[in-house]
Amino acid sequence: MKEVLIGNVSHYLVRTGEAVVLIITPLMNGDHIHIIGSVTDLQMIVDSVENDTHHMSFRHSGYQMAIKVDAWVREEDRIYIYDYDED
Repeated sequence: MKEVLIGNVSHYLVRTGEAVVLIITPLMNGDHIHIIGSVTDLQMIVDSVENDTHHMSFRHSGYQMAIKVDAWVREEDRIYIYDYDED
């Protein structure tokens, strides 16, 4: 099993415990992700995804979503997804 970089954290919403993420592929409930940064090292299974974040005015290429996270994350933390299709 290997990790594939899919994007990064744009913002952390303290009140809701959600991370706004900019990614190249959409996340779904049940995906196993790893968020890594200079301070952050968080492995978790995605259990809450908000795809409708169009009310937030961020410009990017790819997908923008909010995910519920188990701990504080920071801007520019990298997000990896576990790839189970190893060759």
